[in-house]
Amino acid sequence: MNLEENIRKIPLVDRLEDSLRRVQRMYREGQLFPGGVVPRVPATVQPNDDDYFIQKTLNDAMRELKRLKGFVK
Repeated sequence: MNLEENIRKIPLVDRLEDSLRRVQRMYREGQLFPGGVVPRVPATVQPNDDDYFIQKTLNDAMRELKRLKGFVK
């Protein structure tokens, strides 16, 4: 079994939740900033900020999948 198949064995909602945790961890560890330097003063969040956009998109996708799962049993 290849890597892609291994990943796809994990339910999508679980993968989305894990993706969100990974983005949050990368933010805390400074991996989302050039040179790994996290700004000391939080900047005003803009809708086009990558980390904000990714986190909101993942949250929305998880919420929608959970909602849709309620229709399909």
